[in-house]
Amino acid sequence: MSPLRLFLISFFVLVSLPVLAADRAAVSADRLAQITADELFSVSAAFVAGSENYSGGWAELSGVRDDVRDVAELLKDAGFTVETNINLTRQGYIDALDKFFRKYAGNRKARLLVYYAGHGHTLKTNEDKTGYIVLSNAKVPDRDLKGFLAGSIPMDYFSDRAKSLKAKQVLFVFDSCFSGTVFSTMRSVPALVLEMLQKPVRQFISSGTDEQMVPDESVFRRRFVTGLRGGADSDKNGIITGSELGTYLNRSVSAYSGGTQTPVFGKMPGYEGEFVFFTPKEKPVLAKKAVPSTEKGELLAIIKENPHSPAASEALKRLREIDKTLNNQPPVKVPERKDFVMTAKSAQYESFADDFYPYVIIAPVPVTAGGKSYKAAFRIRAKDAESYKRLSVRKFMLKSVLARRLGEANLQEADDMVEFRRAIRQIARDSSDWVCPDCSDRIPAIAGLKG
Repeated sequence: MSPLRLFLISFFVLVSLPVLAADRAAVSADRLAQITADELFSVSAAFVAGSENYSGGWAELSGVRDDVRDVAELLKDAGFTVETNINLTRQGYIDALDKFFRKYAGNRKARLLVYYAGHGHTLKTNEDKTGYIVLSNAKVPDRDLKGFLAGSIPMDYFSDRAKSLKAKQVLFVFDSCFSGTVFSTMRSVPALVLEMLQKPVRQFISSGTDEQMVPDESVFRRRFVTGLRGGADSDKNGIITGSELGTYLNRSVSAYSGGTQTPVFGKMPGYEGEFVFFTPKEKPVLAKKAVPSTEKGELLAIIKENPHSPAASEALKRLREIDKTLNNQPPVKVPERKDFVMTAKSAQYESFADDFYPYVIIAPVPVTAGGKSYKAAFRIRAKDAESYKRLSVRKFMLKSVLARRLGEANLQEADDMVEFRRAIRQIARDSSDWVCPDCSDRIPAIAGLKG
């Protein structure tokens, strides 16, 4: 997927209905290896949806379509029947989800997964916080609260629905903005016992805290996919628990984003079960491209597929973090874009003078003012060599944050272009300071403005 979004923050609810269990002893390694999804579930189905285009003033999320596609493909490979939807209104989403539940949730041996990628928002009233997923027809709450509520769905809706379903296990995943502070923090991964496959559980994972913003280039989605392909299976027993997945996402997303995005996870008190996901079994494949099962394999596949792309450059940087033997290899060279005429170039610097550090170029982002559309690219001068490295790693996250803030700024086109440009640069400065604090001591320059 691409980032999503305003606090691109994801959490999931896992529900397992209890049944009588005679065997309360820990499952042996041999028995564990024999357990299959077919033994536990008579049907596995997934409802995967996302909002890419918004009519009420929210910034567009170009990466959502990729998120929906990648997650759907992963779940199909894992044996799920998958339904996908893009850009539904609030009522359209509720109707489609109700239809999905009517079709599958009456089966007591069903395993269901609901995934949503899009904007999220937390409304704060006094000491209370309520998280919402934002559908395509929602208004921006600061401008039209009633319109926001008419186009958004609160988290209470999903928790209430989860309790009413008959399906054995239900998992809700939200790559949106929420706060995880209302849930007790998980402090350990309990031993996997047969009873845990039958106990009820309310388990949550968010893609960040309520003080963090999740980028449109979704690091969380990529790590979520990698984790369920086997990366989160810490004890390599073929089964991934919700606790293992939460631990893996917390560690890997935080490392990849330089600490600017930190997933949190926990359980509601009183629910002791564990959601389980089975890792893909190895099968002989003839004349078919192998799917990478590790983060390193995934990164190498990105570089091999398109070695001159920005994604390949970021993949190489991450490879160097996890494999120090690659540090002496030359950087991936990213050619100048030909579809956007500007003076700004994606220059790569490999050495520094004592008194000069290079600029980081932020590729063009949309700017709307007075009903007119522009695109602006920015040049940010790093304060020192270490700051340059940090800015380079976070520039795609900065682009996503900047695009969202410019989209929500409600700028008015000024007769004096100097004032108009000054307003844009100030937003760029605030965004840069938020994503990479103390990396630059100068206000970003506009490298190009086209409209």
